[in-house]
Amino acid sequence: MKDELEKEFTDKYPKLFKHHRNVCGERESKAIPPIWFGLECADGWYSILAEAFEKLSKFDVEIFQVKEKFGGLRIYVDDKPLEYAKEIGDIIHAAEEKAWDTCEYCGKPGERRGGGWLKTLCDECEGKRHKAKE
Repeated sequence: MKDELEKEFTDKYPKLFKHHRNVCGERESKAIPPIWFGLECADGWYSILAEAFEKLSKFDVEIFQVKEKFGGLRIYVDDKPLEYAKEIGDIIHAAEEKAWDTCEYCGKPGERRGGGWLKTLCDECEGKRHKAKE
């Protein structure tokens, strides 16, 4: 994800990203070593993440990693408070499910595609991906 979009999220939801590395790679907190890799997905999932982060911000939870894996969205959080574990899990699951039908690059309806690396893409972005390989 573009640095400015990542910064937008980390600025808006500081509790969710307490130990993130800022866009220059420096740790915000030296108290606990972060396991922050940034938002490792493309911009097309921005609205899905925005909705999930807004809902997750109501809980005492920290996000450690967000990435694309095997064409799907993955959101990893610290240990969930037991009294809210189901709600937090449901929010994450809903976001991950939406991503299966959303192009990771542009946000249009998409589907999981092969071609060496599994990605969830729309027809247009899939065409661009193959054209770039030529």
